[in-house]
Amino acid sequence: MPAAIFRMRTVVQIVVTPGSGEGRARCTTRRLRRALKRRGYEVRVQSFGSLGKLLEWSDSCEPDFSHLVAVGGDATLSAAAGASVRLSIPFVPVPNVETYRDYLSLTPTASPVDGVFDVFAISAPSRFRLWLRVLRLLITHSRRAEGMALARGRRVRVTVEGHAPEELTVLRRALPLLVLPESVTELEARQVEAETELAQS
Repeated sequence: MPAAIFRMRTVVQIVVTPGSGEGRARCTTRRLRRALKRRGYEVRVQSFGSLGKLLEWSDSCEPDFSHLVAVGGDATLSAAAGASVRLSIPFVPVPNVETYRDYLSLTPTASPVDGVFDVFAISAPSRFRLWLRVLRLLITHSRRAEGMALARGRRVRVTVEGHAPEELTVLRRALPLLVLPESVTELEARQVEAETELAQS
């Protein structure tokens, strides 16, 4: 008797925290759902009012979907990624990548597909001086001022006085990701543009 072959149907599970990106996550989810349904996918959307609820779902959800899409900020993506790792299901992050992009872009070359961290650090001897430097950044868009640093890399070491240092490392190919080709092209073009602007600032 020939062995039966079981093939799971393509079901895209979208999880979203509606408050992410000042409410833009909800709109992004609606557009994404329509686009996927037009391409013939079965789509489920689940909204979580808090990060805690999403973490609970991530730890206990059943493997009744074939792809997982998370829409939101860093915390949302991290919480949802746990389900992807636990169930070995492809994970598609839809992040809010650049911090305060519209008016105070701290990491203009940040991308979810280049495999590196983008880290912006600003320091000052007092809170007043710190806000002065933030104001200067807001007005001039220059990140070369005293007390500011913008770096990119696969490994980041964070040190805080009185605490043990922490290391963050990019684990390549740790999660299977699905990214539309046109999205990659757009991200790469935006990176080149941002790098050019940084070199001229």
